[in-house]
Amino acid sequence: MKAIHCVEYSEKDNLSVVDIPNPIVGDNQVLIDTKISTLNYPDLLQMKGLYQVKPDLPYIPGTEVTGIVTEVGKNVTSVNIGDHVLGKDLTGGLAEQFCTEEINCLKLPKDLPFDIGASITYSYGTAYYGLVDRGNLKPGETLLVLGATGSVGLAAIQLGKVLGAHVVAATSTEDKFDICKKNGADEVIVYKQENLKQDLKNMTKGKGFNVVFDTLGDQYTEAALRATAWKGRFLVVGFIAGGIPKIPLNLPLLKNCDIIGVFWGGFINQEPENAMKNAVKLLDLHKSKQISPNIYKVFPLSDVELAIKVLSDKSIIGRVLLVP
Repeated sequence: MKAIHCVEYSEKDNLSVVDIPNPIVGDNQVLIDTKISTLNYPDLLQMKGLYQVKPDLPYIPGTEVTGIVTEVGKNVTSVNIGDHVLGKDLTGGLAEQFCTEEINCLKLPKDLPFDIGASITYSYGTAYYGLVDRGNLKPGETLLVLGATGSVGLAAIQLGKVLGAHVVAATSTEDKFDICKKNGADEVIVYKQENLKQDLKNMTKGKGFNVVFDTLGDQYTEAALRATAWKGRFLVVGFIAGGIPKIPLNLPLLKNCDIIGVFWGGFINQEPENAMKNAVKLLDLHKSKQISPNIYKVFPLSDVELAIKVLSDKSIIGRVLLVP
């Protein structure tokens, strides 16, 4: 099968297209004929050696695919050959065939397009895990989404509205206001303004945000943490702005607020059954038209370098996908 190999941890020129044997299916595993592979920002960090998990080299990047089951291990009972599924794992997604444990497979409706199925899990899975499992967002509360036009940010806006929150989207430029509004944001703010701290404070009339969903990190985190409400929840989701912030710990003390980590990759590894329950809920929300993934572009697997370049450009809006 054709696959993408990451041969060293580097900023560039570290990928190669290789021909390797199809995976051997274990007793509790499922083999999937890949129709869509996802490319996510953590994949880029992992290829550079900057992610929390460092696979042994060389490895096949990619954490999730949608496709058709072609083989199952002798102990597998929940899926059958011919089923349409979403499969996930810590690596292996950028390939024509994807082998993973049965517990990491979610059966998809056969009328659900593969690109939509692949767009729901990482982005919406991260947002749902953060807002529901970690942030306990309640109806009527205020939610600030930092990095609102990334795929995870847009998912957080949509899910925030589904959960009954008043959603404020923070984005880098005014030309992104419309997409935030179309995805459900009640208010939009440019986060690069020098007076971000005061602007956020004014938006809540000094009360602060009940939940902050921070995908940015860097210098924006402290201003947003200062805008968190009494007993608020500050969700650490990612650092797409580049820097990992150092936080004065007197801030959560003074506000009696929580700083909460949202590591979806760890969640699916440590709690796969709960992760699959969340995925089922998200599919139900899509079926009822309460959420709708934004897909930016689908690339051939051979154009993975171009897809990475596009994903690295923070001006894009929506998901980047690949087809073998």
